[in-house]
Amino acid sequence: RADVNARTLECVAGEPGGFEDSADAVVMAPSVRASLARLVDDASGIAFFPPSHVYVSERGLGEIRRLVLEDVDDPATWTISTWRREGLGAPAGLAVDPLNGILWVADAGAHVVRAFDIAMDRELLTIGKLDEPGRYGGDGLVGDVFLDGPEALALSSNGVLYIADTGNHRVLRVESPHSRTASVSIVLGDGSASSGGEGQPARRFPVNAPRGLVLDAYGNLIVSSTNAVRLV
Repeated sequence: RADVNARTLECVAGEPGGFEDSADAVVMAPSVRASLARLVDDASGIAFFPPSHVYVSERGLGEIRRLVLEDVDDPATWTISTWRREGLGAPAGLAVDPLNGILWVADAGAHVVRAFDIAMDRELLTIGKLDEPGRYGGDGLVGDVFLDGPEALALSSNGVLYIADTGNHRVLRVESPHSRTASVSIVLGDGSASSGGEGQPARRFPVNAPRGLVLDAYGNLIVSSTNAVRLV
């Protein structure tokens, strides 16, 4: 946890010397004190679901962990447990839709983006073709799109989902992502593994393996890639 104002950094989960694996943690208790849990294996995504849950994707183990912040200001009260493991490939980027209670997961190993109902703990839908990497699609319906190792997500305040289609060197925009007939369009990337150029439309300019997405307060999309940070 980083406190920008105090300029401090502390470890709140995954201390060295914690439990060796998930099975140990589950045997000992449904959840364990976060600071005593095992090391987090290749943490690739994090998302906060208000008021007190934090989800962390562990790409190395193919699972999603959940921290419960009993007292947000006191990490000593936080607990951690495995929230989802079954069916995941290599979960990477996460995004939370608090209004609809949905956790979006970029499953890079399965080449899809998954939507989970947090309260019901069930999968609602997938974007992409499960275990079928490809480049077809990008402008059309969500059911026709193929993804290749998506690694990052961003969700706007009006519910638009952005996907870093990492292996295809592009960023996609999904309108009304909860619908199986949602429309998809390319917002950045021409499919080539390079980064350069400025101007519009952004979709004509390359982006090399986008791996991070964030929306600023003005709705601008910031994209980190292999060798550049792009502003859309």
